[in-house]
Amino acid sequence: MTIAEEMGLPIFALCNGCHLSFVETKHKLEYDNELKAKVNEKLAKEGLRYEGKIELVHILELLHDKLGKEKITEMISRPLKGLRFAAHPGCHAIRPSRIGRPDDPENPRKLDDLITWLGAEASDYPEKIDCCGSSLAVASGKTVLNIAGDKLKAVKLYGFNGLVTTCPFCFKVYDNRQRAIQTVIGDKELDVPVFYYTQLLGLAMGVSPESLGLDLNQSPVDPILVKVCERAIGGD
Repeated sequence: MTIAEEMGLPIFALCNGCHLSFVETKHKLEYDNELKAKVNEKLAKEGLRYEGKIELVHILELLHDKLGKEKITEMISRPLKGLRFAAHPGCHAIRPSRIGRPDDPENPRKLDDLITWLGAEASDYPEKIDCCGSSLAVASGKTVLNIAGDKLKAVKLYGFNGLVTTCPFCFKVYDNRQRAIQTVIGDKELDVPVFYYTQLLGLAMGVSPESLGLDLNQSPVDPILVKVCERAIGGD
């Protein structure tokens, strides 16, 4: 943060957890002068000094607050019409609220807005702010799969075409571990496409699925890609 501060640049963290770590650090140093003095004593050995002026930007803040609806919608060449996605903001994007997070902890709306700006639909659902369980991975991997499985079952039950997140940890659980989730919860029909929001954004902008790394997604995203690409070709 000190290096970025001296460069006069904000820090843009793509990861919910990384952004939270930066924000927690800035918060603690803002209210604990003794700790800040100790930190600066260490930094002084490298010729650095932390002032606390650094701006920390979350991807939701960058896209929703700074870029905004008008800029995003004017870049869309392949609207995701007819698709309905469940937004999963992830715990670290909304909690702990006392130190300031990118979205409302009880009623997060920014990811929903971003989805609708692509031409798709986003609807609230009871499990929206539930945790993916990844923080329990070291202590109990099976518990994580059960927690994640409950949410994926809900997403499918409510008729969503897929789940969308901006968090790498959440994505890894829901996408990379979906086959393991199927085995643990005993539901081989649990097939929920999972996307990073930036993948959907690129898709709506006309970027090829391969360039977006969608061939590396391990959840069944192909049916969604077929719908979007065929619609684009057909001009619908």
